[in-house]
Parts: sequence; structure tokens; C-alpha cells
Amino acid sequence: RKLAVAKWEKIARERRAEEERIKKEQAERRAKAQEILDASIALLAAAEDKLGVCEGDARDLTRDLEKTADTMKAVAAKVKEVSQVIAKEAADAGEKVKELKAQCVGHSELLDY
Repeated sequence: RKLAVAKWEKIARERRAEEERIKKEQAERRAKAQEILDASIALLAAAEDKLGVCEGDARDLTRDLEKTADTMKAVAAKVKEVSQVIAKEAADAGEKVKELKAQCVGHSELLDY
């Protein structure tokens, strides 16, 4: 009878040891899963921060580009205006040259007499 009790006690100890081993493995797995989850959360938070910074940078760049485009439009309008003034002045100068030539022709005819 003592042998049977000892045998059952041994089986019970082995079962408890196996249950403890399984519980320990499960606890280790849960701890590892929690570490992975915590690292994932930290990475996600960092990615969200970076995204926020990138969005801010993109808005700033867009504003800068819009300002640059507006400046370029203003410069183009000024260049067009100046070009028109220069063209008008060139045309006026051409007319003046024609008038002066005509005057010179008239004077040279007088000099021939």
C-alpha cells in the first residue's frame, strides 16, 4: 500500500512540476508578448510624431511655394510692363529718328544751293 501511495505522490509531484513548467512558459510568453506590444506602441507613437512633423513641413513648403509662385507672377507682370514701356520708347525713338532724318535731308538740300 505504501508503494501505491508513493507512486501516486510521485505522479502528483510530476504533474505539479509539469503544470508549474507550463505556467512559467506561459508567463514568459505573456511577458515577451507584452514587450512586443509595448515596443509596437512606442514605434506607432514615434511614427505618428514623425507624421505630424512631416505634415507641418509639407504645409510650410506649400506656403513657401505659393509665395514663390505669387512673387514670380508679380515679377512676370513687371517684366511685361517694362517690356511694353521699352517697346513704346523704341517706337517713339524710331519715329524721332525718322523725323531727324527728314530734317537732315531738308538741310542737305539747302546746303547744295
